[in-house]
Amino acid sequence: FRQMFEEKMGHLIEHKVPVELATEICRSDFLFFATSFIEISNTSGERLATVVDIYYSIGEQLQLNWLGKIINQLPVASYWQALARETYLDDLAWQQRALSYNVVSSKQVSSSAKTMVNNWVVSNQEAIGRTSAMLFQLQAESQPDYSMFSVALRELLNLAQSTAHNK
Repeated sequence: FRQMFEEKMGHLIEHKVPVELATEICRSDFLFFATSFIEISNTSGERLATVVDIYYSIGEQLQLNWLGKIINQLPVASYWQALARETYLDDLAWQQRALSYNVVSSKQVSSSAKTMVNNWVVSNQEAIGRTSAMLFQLQAESQPDYSMFSVALRELLNLAQSTAHNK
């Protein structure tokens, strides 16, 4: 979390955004996710700090931060591409939230976020392997296009749906 915040902050300051404004922009970017954290915590009864740790661990495990960054950098040549890019980012956020909830819901005994994520990964190795392979292929593309992200996000949706049943 801190690294992403600092990277964004550095980028804004590098582009001559005043420090106070850059700080507020970065804070507001992360507030969007806070509602998901609170909802998962309230629904599951899991501690908020654990939910946050799980959310970011899932992002690291599946390289969702990289995916979001690349989607955000997609060139926009039309109104429809702009809408598609925003839809992809929304879908990515929803899927990361769903995956985090699936991890929280799959726990059998109280344990750390890291242990919960590791157990979830082991339990869903085949589905996660498919998703990871697809994202690896996407990373190898020199000029990814909108259709590739559409397919990758569909694979993440499939992962979120299939792991929801492993409770």
